[in-house]
Amino acid sequence: MLFFYLAIQGIWIQQRTSHSVMMRAFWVKVFLTTFALHLTLPVRCQFDFGDLIAFNRTSKLNPDVTWFMHWALYVGKGRVSGLENIKKDEEDVFHMNGYVFPKASDCIFGKMNEIPGQPWKFNYLDGKIEVRSTDDMKKVIRQIHKNCWTWDLLMNNCEQIVTYIRYGEKHFEQIGAKSAALCTLKLPTFTLPGENKS
Repeated sequence: MLFFYLAIQGIWIQQRTSHSVMMRAFWVKVFLTTFALHLTLPVRCQFDFGDLIAFNRTSKLNPDVTWFMHWALYVGKGRVSGLENIKKDEEDVFHMNGYVFPKASDCIFGKMNEIPGQPWKFNYLDGKIEVRSTDDMKKVIRQIHKNCWTWDLLMNNCEQIVTYIRYGEKHFEQIGAKSAALCTLKLPTFTLPGENKS
């Protein structure tokens, strides 16, 4: 009888220990997952001056398909030294946008939260091309603000504008979008104020 009682106690203790180990493993997994999200989410949600921001424009019928990406350059809200007289405090991006009177389009400041699509940082040429200094980027912005011709699909588009500001070179890649097929057509781009094409 004593042996039977001890056997039952042993099984109960073993089950309790096994349950405790499983619970501990579960909470460790929860902690590690939360920590991993803490490390990765800010990269997508926080921006520094001069970051390239992509806005995926997707199909209404299939949201997983990106037809093209609109591009902007992050400049930050509030007073920005060197841009005081041309940027409003509530504006936080610089980009080539749609209709701007009296031209069909132009390079202007805007608000990120008013641009369609989920914004995400995509400095895809970092490590391949030297990044301009902040002062040099501001100089280019001042030169082309409301002075960058009109939009052209292949020769003067939003991605070419922001890559020129950040890297000093114009690129049209549309990485991951259906419109990337157009990027194989390499045509001369419009010459921007201050741009040296020698």
